Amino acid sequence: MNNEPDPKAPSRRIRRHFDPKHPLKHHPSILLGHEDAESFQAVRDAVNEEFTPKTNYQQQLAEIAAQNMWRALRSAAAESAHIDIQIAEQAPQVDRIYTEIDGHARTALVLADPAIAHTKRLLNHEETVYTHRHFLAVDRLKRCKS
Repeated sequence: MNNEPDPKAPSRRIRRHFDPKHPLKHHPSILLGHEDAESFQAVRDAVNEEFTPKTNYQQQLAEIAAQNMWRALRSAAAESAHIDIQIAEQAPQVDRIYTEIDGHARTALVLADPAIAHTKRLLNHEETVYTHRHFLAVDRLKRCKS
């Protein structure tokens, strides 16, 4: 049996770059493959503009705040996408049953499914955890400023 990879097959390697010499520079380890580096940089810039970190410790806290805000935003986006996908999957069946139905009612039908509601709770929990971590870093930054 040949264990060599097929040269025509798409690469299955996932590359994450982190430069320990410059940990505060843009590093895609926080970003998923489909996410926009410029959007993450905008979150980072907003945190840096708000707190103007001066020391390395303050810069690290600002980075933690930015990364956790990004993760919270990602969780919120994933929840919305998950519900949209479920609405689309249920649409043929729902359209056969209802002659008129608005978006809120479609969402309610999706959320009535216990498995979907469970996934939503998990995503909400993740968003809450990252938001909490963001604000812990922000509180530390505020204490450093005073």
